[in-house]
Amino acid sequence: FSLLIPQHDAPNANMATRELARVSLSESEIIQHSHSPCITENWVVSKVDSFEMRNPLLNANGGLLRFLNQREGGVWLAMNRRTNATRVLRSKEKFVENHIWNCYESVDGDVLAEAVATTSSYLDTYFERSLDANIDWSLIFRPALRCVLPLSDEGDDEVSCTHMLKGGQGEDMVWDYPTFNPVYKMRDYQWVFAIAVGDKNTSRWFDKAVKIDRHAGSVAQSWSEPGIYLTEFDFVPRGQEVGDELDGVLLTILYNSTSDESSFAVFCPRKMEPLALYPMKSVVPFHAHGISCLVDGTCFTNP
Repeated sequence: FSLLIPQHDAPNANMATRELARVSLSESEIIQHSHSPCITENWVVSKVDSFEMRNPLLNANGGLLRFLNQREGGVWLAMNRRTNATRVLRSKEKFVENHIWNCYESVDGDVLAEAVATTSSYLDTYFERSLDANIDWSLIFRPALRCVLPLSDEGDDEVSCTHMLKGGQGEDMVWDYPTFNPVYKMRDYQWVFAIAVGDKNTSRWFDKAVKIDRHAGSVAQSWSEPGIYLTEFDFVPRGQEVGDELDGVLLTILYNSTSDESSFAVFCPRKMEPLALYPMKSVVPFHAHGISCLVDGTCFTNP
């Protein structure tokens, strides 16, 4: 684990990286990385992903993905923020972690983390030939997972993961790019907002907005319009105190495939419908991950 910190007194350098902790794994990994570590009051948690060799004669990819693809694994790291001591844990479920958006500690000291789980084929989706074809979503996404890291017990290193959504339309729904009210970071919370695939047989990309009740394990509300594709939401809270979890607005950019136009959209998280649409001067490509700032200078990363 390393920390990127301002170095105001360093000559010709505004930022510098300081290593906080290091731990050895039982086996070497190719391009070991973590897409989205998460933090609690006492821990930094990270699902470790890596790449593995693939036969370049059996695929038409370009660049690095001609020779490597992501490896589905179950290695986790947890760094104690008080001591920087780091533990290696493992889950029986092996997957590629696409996004972990919030973690919090249970009463007994374990850490709960929820993850969008994908397969080793995920990155291949972004090649033009893949997007031009009918996408087989089942080959890319696995059901979202709720994982518990037993950090209250130093002798238990097995991470337990179960499906986050329970039956109905939710369990096999393809969804990604989750966000939530950032006031609830490191806290138990109820609502997750994401973009989803409306119809796994016909949808070309993410064409549905969903509001997930994570306590009930189900989709509470959704929104979609014919020919409209969505990008990742940002939740901007109206205040910075815990209270009404839905007190804020959702921001996103919509693409109208019929008119070939993009719009900046403001959604109501309570009703899960647009409050305002602002046409943009040019088409904005699909994108994700940003920072939203209030007028007082307070900023929130996503997720």
